Amino acid sequence: MKDLKKILIVGAGNAGLISALILKATFSTKSIHVIKSDKLGIIGVGESSTEHLSRFISHIGISHHDLIKHCGVTLKSGVYFQGFGQTDFLHHVSSPYNDKRNDYYLMYGHLIGNRKKKIEMYPEFYNYAQLPVNFFENSKQSPVNQYHLDTFKFNEYLIKLCQDRGIIIVEDEIKKVTLNNKGDVDKLVGKNHQHEADLFIDCTGFKRLLAKKLNFKWISYKKYLPLNAAVAFPTDEMKEYNLYTLAKTMKSGWLWRIPTQTRTGNGYVFNKDFTTLDEVRKEIHSLYKKNIKIERSFEFEPGYYKEMWKNNVVIAGLAGSFLEPLEATSIGSTIQQMFILIHFLPADDRKSNNRQYSYLMENIFNFVALHYYVKKDSSDFWKYVSKDLPFTDFLKEYLPIWKTRLPQDGDFLGNWNMFRGDNFIHILFGLGLFDLSAILKECHLHPVEERQRFNILFEAQKQWERTCIKMSHKQSINLIKNSKKKLVKRNKIY
Repeated sequence: MKDLKKILIVGAGNAGLISALILKATFSTKSIHVIKSDKLGIIGVGESSTEHLSRFISHIGISHHDLIKHCGVTLKSGVYFQGFGQTDFLHHVSSPYNDKRNDYYLMYGHLIGNRKKKIEMYPEFYNYAQLPVNFFENSKQSPVNQYHLDTFKFNEYLIKLCQDRGIIIVEDEIKKVTLNNKGDVDKLVGKNHQHEADLFIDCTGFKRLLAKKLNFKWISYKKYLPLNAAVAFPTDEMKEYNLYTLAKTMKSGWLWRIPTQTRTGNGYVFNKDFTTLDEVRKEIHSLYKKNIKIERSFEFEPGYYKEMWKNNVVIAGLAGSFLEPLEATSIGSTIQQMFILIHFLPADDRKSNNRQYSYLMENIFNFVALHYYVKKDSSDFWKYVSKDLPFTDFLKEYLPIWKTRLPQDGDFLGNWNMFRGDNFIHILFGLGLFDLSAILKECHLHPVEERQRFNILFEAQKQWERTCIKMSHKQSINLIKNSKKKLVKRNKIY
């Protein structure tokens, strides 16, 4: 690390700028440069985040108020799955619902074992775009820790943050990558300049300029994940913002709907072997009851590069992996990759870095693959998914185990995974994959006084949810946008 003076990030999309800001916040004395090229555009389909964005803004020292004011942000409680299970469900994780006894999610065990409805696994007012007023008493506290973003406004804001913090942004287009006799990147030859650095980070999206030059090995997941194409399109701003990302099953895949402050982001992810682009358009027009202009379409192969760090090159964002946006993993995975890097970069420990990166990627891909363990035969595509789609080795091992017990955090390797036992519990329960009598039996092995205590906690939580003063989601966003001081004092809105 003493010899590492300059880090050069190739690509000024959100992945490149997030990487730059995390590195600068951690290693403030290092020179961080970003190459920005108009040839590397923003896909603009990943307008939803996970809770890891909250960790990012905390690390670099901004607040959720900053995001709301500058990035067209609305709040997100989770993903609402429509049509995946016998009943719809929201994937939302928060206390006290995910409270544990030792490593066991006792509250979930109590609720699931006693056959509580899925709607009782989280605050019900999230379904109705409502938020408790007292959450806004502290400007540093967000009522939820996930967000919907206007991708382009977010990118503009990140560029400004980089410039304000001494990160050098250079306009250029890379034409050639040269290597030295050790296989390291020697220099980048641009249209306007030549660029040298001690460490290069490839954030060039699907172009993968450095990863391809160094022959990073690709691990494909197309065998396990059934979708390979997508279209994206905007619609008008919602009259009232949903407090969730909608994921709705369609004939040959699923559709997302994401509210932001000025528009709604939409898209249809599908399998091009079961449908055509014209059929996709017709299905969208039928659902929305009007002609929709499809602004973007693209094909993809789900998978990731085996290594994150090879020689003097690190890969991040779409340059290193691509996964459909079912659980909005794109921004969060980049953030987690950078947090892995800052822990192992000082010691130049590529081996440990790549091991943790592999755990992260496997965790993400296994979690998304789980969502397709469905019981649907409404179309040829869903018949294929239900009967013929193979499952990963990890899911083959654990699905029979989890049928009769709740997932635990110890089931997963890695310190920087995006999804834990409580996330898997929500999807397994939502898809009806638990043997409820076995889950109740497992729960009843814990002391009765502990179960009673958790039941009292649950009832108190539900009582508070029913009686607390609430405001609408859009009202809360407008209050934050227009505020300069505190928003709320003791249940009175200002």
